[in-house]
Amino acid sequence: MTSATHFCGSQAAYEMEGTACSHAFTFLGCMDLEKHDGSGTVRLVKMRNPWGIDEYYGKYSDNSSEWTPEDRKTVNDKLGDALTGKSEGIFFLDLDSYMKNFQLTQVNLNTDKWYLDYFLRLDDTTNGSHEITVTSDIDQVVHVGMHGYQDRTYGWYDWECDGARNAVHSLRDNKSGSSVSFSSAEGSAWLQPIQFSAGETRTFSADMDWYDSEIAKDFSLTAWGTGGKTSSITVANTNG
Repeated sequence: MTSATHFCGSQAAYEMEGTACSHAFTFLGCMDLEKHDGSGTVRLVKMRNPWGIDEYYGKYSDNSSEWTPEDRKTVNDKLGDALTGKSEGIFFLDLDSYMKNFQLTQVNLNTDKWYLDYFLRLDDTTNGSHEITVTSDIDQVVHVGMHGYQDRTYGWYDWECDGARNAVHSLRDNKSGSSVSFSSAEGSAWLQPIQFSAGETRTFSADMDWYDSEIAKDFSLTAWGTGGKTSSITVANTNG
C-alpha cells in the first residue's frame, strides 16, 4: 500500500506535523493497540518515508508522550520497529493523524506470480492513435493499463509545460467499449480487470494527446496476466 500527502507545492514544504507535501509514503501496516494504562484502544498506522528520514512529530512519533514502554513492546511484537527511534524513515501515527496528514491511500495488487508483457513507444512520430492487441494463451483475468509521464517530470513551475501537463490520453477496450482517460496529474490509468478465454485476442485503442509541442511523446501499454508465471500474455502494436 502507498499513501500520499496533500498537494501543497514543493516537497520542501511540510504539513503541520512535519510530513513532506506532495510526497508518497509506504503504508507498512496497522493494528489496534489496547493501551496498557487502560485509557482505551488506539488504531496505529506504521509508515515509511522512502527518503529514509522521519520528520513526523505528531502523536505516536518517535518522541511522543503517548508512548509507554509497554505499548512500544506490544506494537513492536506485532509490527516491529517500535523500540528504537531511528529506523530508516519508519514512523507510527494514530489513525486520526493519518487522516489529517494524508489525502490518498492506494492498495497495490501483488504481482509476484503474474505474467507481464508490454508495448513501449519512445519518441512517437505518429499522431498518437494506436491499435494494440493483447492475447492470452489461457483462461485468466488480465489487467490492462496505459502510462505516460506524470506531471512532476515536466516541472510544476515551468509554465511552458502547461499544455503538456493538461493533455488528456485515453484507452479503450474495443470489445466491451469500456474506456479510461488520464492526464499527467495521474500519469496512468487502468481498465477494469478483463476475463480472457484461452487463445483470445482483444484490440485496444490507445489515443495519446500529442498536441502540445513540449510534451514527451513516450507511452506504454502493459498487460498483467493473473494465471501465473508459466502462462503467457502477448502485447503487440498493429499499426506501427
